[in-house]
Amino acid sequence: MLEYRTQTVFIILFISITCYSQRTSIERFHLNESFTFLHEQQLIIDKIKLDFPEQSLEAKISEIAFNKKFNIAIPKINSEIKKLHGVNYDTFLIHLKQRLNENLKHKKMSKKNALSFMSAVKNSNKESIKSPILEILLSYQYQNNPVDEFLDNYVTTSSVRSYSNSSIIALSVKIPMSWKELDGDSPVMLKKFRSNFGTGKEIITIVSKKLVENDDKLSSSSKTIANSLKKKQYIEINSKVSSYQKRHTFQYDLLFENNVIQIECITYGNKDENFDLKLQKLSPLYELIIQSIELGKEREKNNLLSNKI
Repeated sequence: MLEYRTQTVFIILFISITCYSQRTSIERFHLNESFTFLHEQQLIIDKIKLDFPEQSLEAKISEIAFNKKFNIAIPKINSEIKKLHGVNYDTFLIHLKQRLNENLKHKKMSKKNALSFMSAVKNSNKESIKSPILEILLSYQYQNNPVDEFLDNYVTTSSVRSYSNSSIIALSVKIPMSWKELDGDSPVMLKKFRSNFGTGKEIITIVSKKLVENDDKLSSSSKTIANSLKKKQYIEINSKVSSYQKRHTFQYDLLFENNVIQIECITYGNKDENFDLKLQKLSPLYELIIQSIELGKEREKNNLLSNKI
């Protein structure tokens, strides 16, 4: 992290914010934080243009490169902030710019720091944009086409290592960078991921279940898994959580020695959105995530149950 790279002044101005009822306090915080980052970065670029006229072209190129990379996210975040603050938006923005400008007055920038800053803006990667701002930008950038985040290689590789009796379960999986790894809900849950940096409506869980060779000793749930394995199929589940919320689950079973690694891709939605279209957009992403799984040192794709029923 560059010394002068924006530390994103945590200015969450509490000005009687008018919020969406469906937004959590974490989502509101992340939105404000990302919005602040965007404005602070632009103010620094403008300052470089004034203080170092000979670097104006390079500053402009960096600005264009950043805006092109996040050409969808930036206007979406601006729009969401306007809705978030409602009638108080203009007051919020005035106070924000005043605070940021005041902060910049006390910082001196050398030409070397200016060049480093512009390079960081142009690259705009995880080394130059701190978490969770990069994840929020990516989340909004790929909101309508989630598979493109994976295809554009904005991914992280998560390693899973667990012990089941005498067996060592080791695998890795690639997850979109905008998703967040969360604590598991049970001892058998090896990993849990959630979109929109932990606040989204898409969740992926990886669970380990022990298989018993003697069918008489299998529980009903284990029999379902065993039968699924024998048929080489995966399960697609539709369910309605409540009168206003829907849930859809793609369940994949991966045979690993005498264990079943169960991957569930769960999507939530409300009755007001086109849920079928949402699933249509997410399905290719789920498939790529599943295909990215590596068992130990070998890719054992033959064990993946990928025929829909």
